[in-house]
Amino acid sequence: MSDTSVYNLLLLDVCPLGLGIEDIKGEMHTLIRRNTAIPTRTQLYPI
Repeated sequence: MSDTSVYNLLLLDVCPLGLGIEDIKGEMHTLIRRNTAIPTRTQLYPI
């Protein structure tokens, strides 16, 4: 393997489980779906 091939390498990780929050009504809101590449996009949620 040449030295330049190392610089062209992109390592990605995924979130193996879905991550979310539960609201006051007991409803689940998924924030990160299962098998989503990390890092993912950013979004603000009002509290």
